[in-house]
Formats: sequence, C-alpha cells, structure tokens
Amino acid sequence: MEKREPSDLDIDLGRLEWEWARQPGLREESGRRLAGARLRHSEAKDALAVTEAEVALEVRDNPSKFGLQKATEASIEAATTIDVRVGEAKKLLNRAKHAVDVLESYVAAVDHKKHALQDEVQMLLAGFFAAPRSKDKEWG
Repeated sequence: MEKREPSDLDIDLGRLEWEWARQPGLREESGRRLAGARLRHSEAKDALAVTEAEVALEVRDNPSKFGLQKATEASIEAATTIDVRVGEAKKLLNRAKHAVDVLESYVAAVDHKKHALQDEVQMLLAGFFAAPRSKDKEWG
C-alpha cells in the first residue's frame, strides 16, 4: 500500500481538544467547496443544453454542412451528438460531476471523522487510554 501524507481527516489523539475545535471549520469548508462544485456542475449541465440546442439549430438551418441531405429529427439528433462542441461540453459536464462526487466523498469523510472523534472521547472518558498498572502494585 502506498504511503500517504497526513491530512485534515487524520486524528491526532494527543490533541483531541484541538481536533474538536477545528472540526466545525473543516465541515463548513468542505460544505462550501461541495456547494461550489455543485454550482459548476449545474452550470456545465446548462451549458451542454445550450450547446446542443445551438448545434441542432445549425443542423436544421444547413443540413449539408453536417453531411446530411435533409434534416430529420433522427439525423439532427445524431449530428448534434457527434458534434465536437457538444463532445467538449459533455466532457466539462463529466468533469464537474466527478468533482461533485469527490467532494461528496470528502464531506462524508469529514462527517465520519466527527463520529470517530466522539468515539475517541468516549474511550478517553472510560479510561481506555489510561496508563497500565501492574498487578503487584494493585494487590500489593
């Protein structure tokens, strides 16, 4: 397995108070980044629809430019689908969707960290991290 760099998702058990203090900021920042990615995805989706409509109009106006003898709905759709501009707009949409998916995963990981911090605190309060005691001193 590849060694990875420490990240905001790691928990420093020696600094639980610090981890808790920065958790809301991590969640807020990740939520804002996700909202921005969703906005860019929505804009890319709209741009694709506009590009498809513009190409479809061009095909209707000048079918011969697209190698068609006449413009039928099926031929307009096919010419629109294979147009380079539509392909580029679809790539942008797919990249924007990927960014949303990655950030949704990151937000879920930040939320998971919150639950892990809750568990760490419970273990700390239960004495899980207490120093070991020898039986000789206990019964001694």
